[in-house]
Amino acid sequence: MGKAEARSREHGGGGGGGSGGAGKIFVGGLPRDTTEADFVKHFGQYGEIVDSVIMRDKHTSQPRGFGFITYSNPAVVDRVMDDIHEFNGKQVEIKRTIPKDSVQSKDFKTKKIFVGGLPQAQGRR
Repeated sequence: MGKAEARSREHGGGGGGGSGGAGKIFVGGLPRDTTEADFVKHFGQYGEIVDSVIMRDKHTSQPRGFGFITYSNPAVVDRVMDDIHEFNGKQVEIKRTIPKDSVQSKDFKTKKIFVGGLPQAQGRR
């Protein structure tokens, strides 16, 4: 187990829902078979990782298809976002996280939300 993985486990996996930091990114669209080791190895080439987590379903422990990486140096995030990232032939989406305490909720508006963990549809309507 690498240092970043150990830190991730020590801190309860990061959770992705904390106050965040300037060096934290969201990674969406991860293939379900992406391992923690592959995740850390890929993003570790950009800089020192202080926390990493692939989010899992709390009941089944199956990966939910997204995760978070926190770098010790916030400047690394710009380099990460400039590149295209693929895992097992699937391109993933990288977004900079916004710390909760840096945004006034009444001033922050978005037209997009992330919805994950939906069951497979039985048929289309």
